Amino acid sequence: MLNNDGCYSLHTDITNATSGTITIKASVPTTNQVIVSVSNGEVTIMAAINVSLKPALEENTIRVSEAGTLAKILEGYDKNTITTLKVIGSINDNDIVALRILPKLSNLDLEDVYLTSLPRHAFSQNETLISIKLPKTLKEIGSYAFWRCKLTGNLIIPTGVTTIEMCTFAECNKLTGNLIIPEGVISVGELAFSNTYYVDGGSLTIPASIKIIGNSAFPSDLSPVYCKAVTPPDIDSGSFSNYSKLYVPLNCAEIYRNASGWNKFESIEEVEF
Repeated sequence: MLNNDGCYSLHTDITNATSGTITIKASVPTTNQVIVSVSNGEVTIMAAINVSLKPALEENTIRVSEAGTLAKILEGYDKNTITTLKVIGSINDNDIVALRILPKLSNLDLEDVYLTSLPRHAFSQNETLISIKLPKTLKEIGSYAFWRCKLTGNLIIPTGVTTIEMCTFAECNKLTGNLIIPEGVISVGELAFSNTYYVDGGSLTIPASIKIIGNSAFPSDLSPVYCKAVTPPDIDSGSFSNYSKLYVPLNCAEIYRNASGWNKFESIEEVEF
């Protein structure tokens, strides 16, 4: 209850059958301190309590000047208010841990950070993260990095990535658009996109740079498949068992029809990329 003097009073029943009034008043000029006064009309007990209130992150952007210090920076803010965050600067595996444990983070932009390798299990089984922008400097995406995340929308893998390890995006069930593996990627690990469901069933593009594709690496609901490699990449015999149409470079259809694993496609046609 707000009193005429600007104090808040709370009337409460005490467990020993007595009663009293608790009055809480901000101390002036001390910051982050309240005075608690308990009175039964005859006796008054007062105590000063220091209150630590952390501000919300209003700009949604944090600059990290030294890799490994993000956790310390975040200590200055109320983490429960951080739902959208852009990070700028250099970060490392310790900073990824600091991001992973933010309880309500749903939109994360790492596009302008310096990070070459996203560690194993970076955000695996994250229940709140639905949008991610990966670093432009990224070379390797570690195994299980986004396994069983709730990612939605169009997944963009940065140009410059060379390795996508096993189960990286496995069981992400709400993606949309087309899955484009960018030029420069050499290997995609087994089950990398296994059981990853594209809501609108887009296409799959595999770059000319690809050399190795692991077993069951890609979602089975994407069609058609465009493979730009002149020489069929090494794949497991069952990697494309459930796919129907494949487009390959000019003068390469016959090579693919005779290549193990690739010959599982019902239709293989040539196209100019």
